[in-house]
Amino acid sequence: MKKRRTLIISLLLVAALALGIGYAAFASEMILNGEAKLNATDSKVVFSDAHTITGTTDGVAVTPTGLNTKSLTLDVAGFQNAGDTAIVEVTISNPHDFSVSISDYTNVTGVDRVNEDGTPYFTITASDAIDNDVVIDAGEELTFTLTIVCNATSASVVNENFTITFKANAT
Repeated sequence: MKKRRTLIISLLLVAALALGIGYAAFASEMILNGEAKLNATDSKVVFSDAHTITGTTDGVAVTPTGLNTKSLTLDVAGFQNAGDTAIVEVTISNPHDFSVSISDYTNVTGVDRVNEDGTPYFTITASDAIDNDVVIDAGEELTFTLTIVCNATSASVVNENFTITFKANAT
């Protein structure tokens, strides 16, 4: 009888252990952690086009260097007479899926050469389409004109360097 009782107690103990071990084998704590990080997008806003348009004097031509980059150089040549004009249409492209705004716009600088009478050799102006707080919507373009007028002639070659600066900021 004592053997039988020991056997029953042993079987119950084994059953309790098996149940405990079986339960532990099926209990799992599940945790999933993560982080999604979007890196800053590099600016892809560029000068995409520059060409002369109607109103440009015959013989005056523009050669753009740096299309599809952030720095555009215009070599405008062929001026011979006072009144000769080059009207250059410049396009800025925003390929992003967000808008960009123009800030820190500085109108034409560097135009300061004058003849012996004090007349500036060139007058260079940008249209109002480019100015502070102008917004270029996602996937859109901004086109503005640059007008270069020869005001005086010279017996020697006159080179006038000019600069327009601004920032294109993500909005």
